[in-house]
Amino acid sequence: MIKLRTETEIMSAWRSAGKPLVSVVCTTYNHEKYIEDAIRGFLMQESNFPFEVIIHDDASTDSTASIARKYAQKYPNIIKPIFQTENQYSQGKKCIIIAFSYTTGEYIALCEGDDYWTDSKKLQTQIDKMKMYPECSISFHPCLRGYVKEGNNYSKVIVSKKHVNNIKIFSPDKLIIGGGTFCPTPSLIMKNKIFKMIPAWFSTVPVGDYFIQILGSLGGGALYLPDVMCFHRKNAPGSWGQRVSNNPVYRANLLSARLNSLSAFNLDTSGKYLKAINFAITKRILEFLASRDVPRLIKLEFIESILSKKNGILTDKLGRFLQILQRNSRIIQIMPYLYIGLMHRVICKIMRQE
Repeated sequence: MIKLRTETEIMSAWRSAGKPLVSVVCTTYNHEKYIEDAIRGFLMQESNFPFEVIIHDDASTDSTASIARKYAQKYPNIIKPIFQTENQYSQGKKCIIIAFSYTTGEYIALCEGDDYWTDSKKLQTQIDKMKMYPECSISFHPCLRGYVKEGNNYSKVIVSKKHVNNIKIFSPDKLIIGGGTFCPTPSLIMKNKIFKMIPAWFSTVPVGDYFIQILGSLGGGALYLPDVMCFHRKNAPGSWGQRVSNNPVYRANLLSARLNSLSAFNLDTSGKYLKAINFAITKRILEFLASRDVPRLIKLEFIESILSKKNGILTDKLGRFLQILQRNSRIIQIMPYLYIGLMHRVICKIMRQE
């Protein structure tokens, strides 16, 4: 384990001692096995500008809060923790929005408590590049993705989301189609002004990361750097990803809520990104219906639910396709055995003929 610098040593490299340029936001809940990696990744950052670390603990029932408190006592001018006494997520509140309200930096960097940064120059590198591309309000980069087997043991570790080998600006359409994993969450840095313009419908989005990425890219696109500078844990015990993968009903409700949020976004943007939205929801719906671990009854209930809503983002052809499935449920039984990529291309071809 690398020895960390003291708070005085970290701050001595800053060219000014005023307001932080970057606010690091770390939301955490029951991450006692991982939170220290996240905090150490923040404290190893070498930058010539001030930064602060906002750690929002959502009333963890393990030792997460005590670990965060220990580091906050050692680095009181850098680490600024928020310790909830009641779980906010269970009350329908978004912890990320609560944490944002405590930030003071011009930029916000994200990293959840079960992920961590691997490069000591990450903040400096990303901020320098964002200043070179001022039209971009958000930036991201690839990550190492570890599939958790147990604790810090992994069944495999891969380089994920290395889209190209050079700096590139991706359009909002690419992020919409790419889904929430197109930009790894622990790689994100964005301008704080994005959160001052969060629309009202954001409070009901099922996946905040995905819509933050989209909203952040609306001005001048999303700036991509090819450097791998963070580690994302996949399916860590108790993580949101694990809850989704293990609960078919939750997955169905999540997808339905995503469609509602994309419909609200479509209205907000006057249909400018409707084609990308159509592509994205077609892909998501087909993947869900082709899932082998989702019972047929849940799939039928999902189809009935979305067909009953007039959200303006389902194409007529896709709607008719779902009606066919509704009337002929045997097709749903064989869908998991069909090649999903082929089905996707067929539906997208139909969409292009609209």
